[in-house]
Amino acid sequence: GEDGVPAADWSRTQLSFEHESVVYRMSDTGNSGNTFAPVEYPDRRAATWYVSRTGHNDVSAEASAHKWGANELRVPRPGFWDILLEQLVAPFFVFQTFCCVLWLADEYWYYSLFTLAMLVVFESTVASQRLRNVDELMSLTPNGASLLVHRGGRWQRRFAKELVPGDVVSVCANGVNDAGEEEVVPADLVLVAGDATVTEAMLTGESTPQRKRAIEVSAGRERLMGDTIDMTIDKTATLFAGTRVLRAEHGSASGGGDGGVRVGRPPDKGCVCVVVRTGFGTAQGELVRTILHTGERVTADSRETYAFIAVLLAFAAVASTRVLLHGLADPARSRYKLFLNCVTILTSVIPPELPMELSIAVNTSLIALSKRRVFCTEPFRVVDAGRCDVCCFDKTGTLTEDELRYEGVATARDVAFTAALAPGDAEGAEGAEGAACDACPVLTTCPGDLSRDVAEAALVLASCHSLALVGGAAAGDPMERAGLAGCDWTLLPQDRSASGASSVARRTARVMTRHAFRSELRRMSAVVAVDGFDGSKRRVVAKGAPETMEATLRKLPAGYRRAHKALARRGYRVIALCAKAIP
Repeated sequence: GEDGVPAADWSRTQLSFEHESVVYRMSDTGNSGNTFAPVEYPDRRAATWYVSRTGHNDVSAEASAHKWGANELRVPRPGFWDILLEQLVAPFFVFQTFCCVLWLADEYWYYSLFTLAMLVVFESTVASQRLRNVDELMSLTPNGASLLVHRGGRWQRRFAKELVPGDVVSVCANGVNDAGEEEVVPADLVLVAGDATVTEAMLTGESTPQRKRAIEVSAGRERLMGDTIDMTIDKTATLFAGTRVLRAEHGSASGGGDGGVRVGRPPDKGCVCVVVRTGFGTAQGELVRTILHTGERVTADSRETYAFIAVLLAFAAVASTRVLLHGLADPARSRYKLFLNCVTILTSVIPPELPMELSIAVNTSLIALSKRRVFCTEPFRVVDAGRCDVCCFDKTGTLTEDELRYEGVATARDVAFTAALAPGDAEGAEGAEGAACDACPVLTTCPGDLSRDVAEAALVLASCHSLALVGGAAAGDPMERAGLAGCDWTLLPQDRSASGASSVARRTARVMTRHAFRSELRRMSAVVAVDGFDGSKRRVVAKGAPETMEATLRKLPAGYRRAHKALARRGYRVIALCAKAIP
C-alpha cells in the first residue's frame, strides 16, 4: 500500500521463489518487464513514518506475514544419509572404490572388502560430526520469547516469530526464558520512543555496551532509514536482532520521551520500537545465512595434492607401459590379467590408506575443536586452517582488556605556558614540530584542582557521554567511564550526574538533549542544565578529535596543535573538551 503495508489481496498476485534463504518475488518495475527481486523491507522510510506508526490490524498483519514470512531463522537440517551420500561421491572415495573393484577382480577379496568397509565407517563418522555441528548452529537461532505488540489499536502479547515488518512493539531488558536461555532482540527494530543500552557482542564481538536513543525527527529535513552505505540508517537508533538489551526506559531526560508516537506508553513501560526487518533479512539472519551458504564445498583436494599425484602418475605410466609392451610380446599371457596389472599399477599411485588417513585426521581435529566450543560446518577447511602462520584481528580489544586509564586534563593555561617555553612559532611551521612536540603540557590529575580551576572540563567529562546505569554501575565506552571516574563525578538515574567529595562545591548536571557520537563528524555534544555553577544555568558541552574540534572553537588557544600532537606522540588517546554557556 501507500504506507508500506501490503494490500490484502497482495498474495494472489505475486510469484516468488527462495534462493539461499532469500525470497525473490516478481516485480514489474524493471526496465525489461517482469523481473524477480528480493523482497524489500520498510527500512528506508522517513523518520516521521516510524514515529506515526500505530501497528497492523488483522488483515494487514496476515498479508505482511505472507509477504515477509515468519520471523524465524529456518536452518535446514540435512539428513545423515544426505550428508553421507555427498561425501561418498567425493573424487577420492570414488577412486578408492574403483580400486577396490579392481582388487576384487584380481581375487583380493578380504583386503578389498575390509578396505571398503573401513572407508564407509570413517566417512560416516565425519558425516555424524557435521550433523552435530549443524545442530549447534541451529541452537543460535532466536528463542521463542514473547513481547507486547500494538495491533488492532491495543497492546497484546505475541510470540517473537509472529512479528512482521511494520509492527509496533515494546522492548524491555532481556532476561532468561523458561529454558534457561538468554533472551535476545527478536528482529531489527527502530527505536521511536525511549532509551536503551544493549550489548552487540553476538554480532560484532564488541563487549562494550552501546547506548541507543530514539530516532530524531528533524523539522527542516526528512531522515531516511536503511542504506548503511549512504549513512541513511542511524545505528544509534537501531536495535539489531541477536543483541541483548541490558536496560530499557520509555522516557529519559535527554530527549527519549514519547517523541510524538501515537501508541502512547506501553503497559510494561518499555521502549517503543517499529519492526523493520525479520528472519534472514536481519543482521543476525545475514550472519547465519553467510555461514549456511558459503562458497563452493571444500574437499581435501588441493593443487599440491594434484601436483604430487601427477608426478607419481608419470612414473606409473612409464612402468605400466613397460609391463604392457612386455606382456603383449608373450602370446601365452592372459590379456585379462595383463589389463588388470596395468590398471593396478596406475591406481597404486594413490595409497589405499590416504582417504582413511585424511578422514581420521579431519575427524580428530573436529572433535578437538568442538571441545573448545568451535564448530566447523565445512570439515576439510581444517586442512586449510592448518597451513595458517598468522591470524589477524581487527581489534586488539578482542585479545586484550578494554580498560583505559585516566591520565589528566591539559588546560588552556597549561598549554599556553608550555607554548611560551618552546622557541619559535610551531603552530604553522612543520619544520619546528620536531623540537616543539617534545614539550608536553602539564596534566591536571587531581579532581579537586580540576573542579576549582577548570570546572567546565569536569562538566564535559561528567555529562558529554553515552554512559548508562546498568545494575547500579556505569556501562558504556571505557574512555568515558575512565573520564567520569577521573573527574570524581557520579552518574545518577535519568541522565543526571553529580560532583564528588573532591569538588569545591556541590554541582549537578542533567542532560536535556544529547547528540550522540557520529564517526563521520568525529564528535558528540549535549545541552545540559547545571546547578552549582556561576552564571547561566545551561551549557553546551562537546568533545571530539582535537583536529575536528579546532574548527568549532571561536578562539584557538596558544599552543593547541602543538600540545595535542605532543600528547599523541607520547601514546595518549587525546580528546578535546569544549563548553559554552547559553541563555
